[in-house]
Amino acid sequence: MLRAIMRVIRRVLAAVGRGLIKIGSLFGRGAAPAMPSPEFEELVDGQADKLRQELESSPEAEPDPVTSLGARIHAYAAADADGRAGFDFDGVPDDVALALVSLTEVQLARLAAAGPVVCGRWARGERTGLVGVPLPTPQKAQDAGEAPAETAGSEPAPTPAAFAA
Repeated sequence: MLRAIMRVIRRVLAAVGRGLIKIGSLFGRGAAPAMPSPEFEELVDGQADKLRQELESSPEAEPDPVTSLGARIHAYAAADADGRAGFDFDGVPDDVALALVSLTEVQLARLAAAGPVVCGRWARGERTGLVGVPLPTPQKAQDAGEAPAETAGSEPAPTPAAFAA
């Protein structure tokens, strides 16, 4: 009895499935999709090769100097002590490098937590919202004949010959 019921259910489901396939074929869904022709495949492959060549031959865009400076500063601040010891300061202005080296661990952690964009603003001396992290002070280039501000107006040190007389 149970087998007879199962056969009837299978026949009904098969009939419903065939009916759905026939209805689907009326709307263009009954047949399997056609494979692309070899000419089409060659055309697509040719276009893909052309795009690859264009991408390989195009010059790389130069990174934004502010963003790359911020990323370098962020990398220094986020590194551990060993990473900082071997850090390459090429491309980092001297005043910024001096300020980075003089920061405490807490200040470096705050700078690292702020992210690369804020690190770039910090390097330019802009307001960053970082509390307790001093901004770098730019060192002004001094002329050879100009005395530093702290010694301006003072007398030069006597020479050893002045003591002998």
